[in-house]
Amino acid sequence: METQTQELSEIDTEFVKVKFQKGPVKKVSINGCQTEDLIKICIERLKGFQKGPFACQENMAAVIHLMSSLEWLEFRTAKRVQQNVEGTNVVHV
Repeated sequence: METQTQELSEIDTEFVKVKFQKGPVKKVSINGCQTEDLIKICIERLKGFQKGPFACQENMAAVIHLMSSLEWLEFRTAKRVQQNVEGTNVVHV
């Protein structure tokens, strides 16, 4: 069963413009980024801070939690692939 969602499709501020994937990849192909893409960007930025004078315990904790978030989303994707619903608007169990 396909579901319709009310989702944020774009962020457009003075300094940031992000276009999220709109629609199932299998139907409309890739037309935007995924949440995982933004998490990866944040991880790399914080890791960069950790290599310089801004290294701190808080940055490292943020990296750890972002990496955990990414792992959970990857786990969700693996379940969706296993259930043959990845790239669709069908809910996985």
